[in-house]
Amino acid sequence: MAARNGCILLPVTWNDLFGEMDTSYRVNICGRECVVPYDNKLLRIYQYIDLELHIADLSLSLYCWNAQCHNCKSVILDRESGRPKEVLACQTQIYEGLQVVSPPIGLKFTDGGETPPHPPPGPPRGLLP
Repeated sequence: MAARNGCILLPVTWNDLFGEMDTSYRVNICGRECVVPYDNKLLRIYQYIDLELHIADLSLSLYCWNAQCHNCKSVILDRESGRPKEVLACQTQIYEGLQVVSPPIGLKFTDGGETPPHPPPGPPRGLLP
């Protein structure tokens, strides 16, 4: 273990951040089919597609990770109704077949494809008309 300024620095692995990859889900993020580690929040998956899949650039400094700033607001298709639904990515558990239609501010795709418009600022409004 290394120490800096009196703090012990523990090594961090991909499994520490994203969990085991023995089980994965297929999700669609703005038209991009991705295989991602299961049992994660959507915001962690945005981090995964940046750091591991290299198809996006995520500005991590914008997010509080605890539902206070609302900067991670995304639009997904509701599992039951299929209607667009605003959610906080830091609070949304992913599932097989999840479809994201609008990413949060601070996420840009780097794979040459278009980044859809971000949801408007403010708390999520739930199902949209």
